[in-house]
Amino acid sequence: MYHAGGMTVEEIVEDFELTPAQVHTALAYYYDHQEEIERDIAEGEAYMQQLIAEGKVQLDTKNRDEIVRRMREIQQQSKK
Repeated sequence: MYHAGGMTVEEIVEDFELTPAQVHTALAYYYDHQEEIERDIAEGEAYMQQLIAEGKVQLDTKNRDEIVRRMREIQQQSKK
């Protein structure tokens, strides 16, 4: 997403404390599995919109880790 959004490999390396090889490996994997990854992203976005609509996640939540933790918690509860 960051690369597609215009970030260079160098910017991604710096912002996420990765090596250039890690970024290039991730990009290679993405291009080899693009259809599957895009589908997973769309499903995740749809699920997030559902959680927002149900009031389980607020739009003003800025902490990504908290959102991910809460999504996983809700998914686990729904499997029980």
